[in-house]
Amino acid sequence: MNTIRRSPLFIHRGARTYASRPAQKPLPRPRDPLTTSTKAIITEIVPGLTFIHRPPPSAPSPHSLTTAPSSPFLRNVSSDALQYDPNNLPPPLWKGPPAAGPQTHLTEKDITEMRQLRAEYNPLTPQTHSASAIAKKFNCTPNTVRIFAPLTKEQKLASAKVIAGKRERWNNRKKLVKAIRAKRQSLW
Repeated sequence: MNTIRRSPLFIHRGARTYASRPAQKPLPRPRDPLTTSTKAIITEIVPGLTFIHRPPPSAPSPHSLTTAPSSPFLRNVSSDALQYDPNNLPPPLWKGPPAAGPQTHLTEKDITEMRQLRAEYNPLTPQTHSASAIAKKFNCTPNTVRIFAPLTKEQKLASAKVIAGKRERWNNRKKLVKAIRAKRQSLW
């Protein structure tokens, strides 16, 4: 008769092989230093209101950085240093953005030439007479060109058709990304 030998490490099928809950230490309960300090002076001012005074743990050090800071910026300021003198101020760190005003160096002749160049704008070749190209020629901003020489309605429609043609060639992934971005911007 064949018998099955069972190893001593055999685990009965119904027995649990895990702990029912993780071992947890109870939370530490530190003692209150105000009530347990031997050097604390406890004074009851009125019933329910207690004043507790504890002296500092050591004598103040001459090398302390709080009572005698090493940095001159942290030391007490003398009263004459607090006097405000507008002539004795440091220079400003940032002068601010450049003045946003009309371009005054453009003459009437420049503006008419700018309008002629802008009238020759073709959306199929936008590099030749674009606002940025004309702005470089006249040493002004592209916004100034758009103000003094705006595109006609026909030019804007032609430009919109060119852009729509480029959008038709986008793949589905790019269309999806652009749609998500437009939706996100509409929620701003």
